[in-house]
This record gives sequence, structure tokens and C-alpha cells, in this order.
Amino acid sequence: MQKVVLRKELALHQEKLDAMTREVVESGLAVWSGVGKKASLIVNGQSNLLDSVQHIEELNAIKDIFFFA
Repeated sequence: MQKVVLRKELALHQEKLDAMTREVVESGLAVWSGVGKKASLIVNGQSNLLDSVQHIEELNAIKDIFFFA
């Protein structure tokens, strides 16, 4: 039973992570480097990033999901 709950929670976090990373990449704040499990999300334009509280919150949420997993 706990495995099912854990899998659902992980899937939910993965969906949130995918949506947030897609947003920051589409907005030009980050790019993917590499492919598959060796891919890295590289954040650029940090001086512009500080102008948007929403983008800071999104990146913090992405970071939290990575550390949760």
C-alpha cells in the first residue's frame, strides 16, 4: 500500500517538475545540457531573473523537487 502511495507522489512531483522546467526553458531562463539521466538544467541570465519573483519561486520549487527525490 505504501509503495502505491509513494509512486503516486513521485509521479505528481515529476509532473510538477516537468511543467516548471518547461516554463523556465520556454521563457529563456534556462537550457537543457545533455540528454536523458545525464541532462542538466542550466540557469542563465541570473541578473534578469532577480527581477521576477515568480521565476525565483519556480526555480526554488524545481530545486526542492530535485532534493526531495
